[in-house]
Amino acid sequence: MTIDLLKIFIMVYQLRSITKASQRLHMVQPSVSVAIKEIEDYYGVKLFERVSRRMDPTVQADALYEYAMHLMEVYDEMENDLKHHAHTGRLRIGTTITLGQVFLPGLMTAFKHKYPDLSIQARIQNTQMIDEAILTNHIDLALEEGKLTNPSSIA
Repeated sequence: MTIDLLKIFIMVYQLRSITKASQRLHMVQPSVSVAIKEIEDYYGVKLFERVSRRMDPTVQADALYEYAMHLMEVYDEMENDLKHHAHTGRLRIGTTITLGQVFLPGLMTAFKHKYPDLSIQARIQNTQMIDEAILTNHIDLALEEGKLTNPSSIA
């Protein structure tokens, strides 16, 4: 069972018509019919009583619809949270004194403009302290000028 099959089922259930569902989903009618048949075969139940051109849901279809709506709600929540989370969170930057005074303010302004929900934490320290912070995962990004104190452990 896939999310796409559930979406097709939900549309057929709500519209009570394969033709209307196929139009709404921008699919050809046989593909929608095959999807409903695939679900019926998978669960071994009949989902709709075909009366004239109307699709009357069975008790099993009513139950599946409740589950499908719940699953789609959780799926949509997951999609929104994960997509939105890509622009949220925390960025911990460590920089040496000169870069911190000259370069960092503009960088932080640009990031905050592009990602307003991003929390940026900055620390301005000497090279040795920034190297230690990156190695101990206290910062995510280090901006340094000059020589690294221990290049083999950072590179």
